Amino acid sequence: MVEAYFRNGRKVEGVWEHSINACTEEFRIEFPDVVFEYEKF
Repeated sequence: MVEAYFRNGRKVEGVWEHSINACTEEFRIEFPDVVFEYEKF
């Protein structure tokens, strides 16, 4: 999960931005049998 988080990061105007949605989607594709729940704060 951590690797997916950093792999999906991109630099915008000198600041790194990371997409939680892209990270969780990549995780679900890679591990379809793992139950994963994400709750926003």
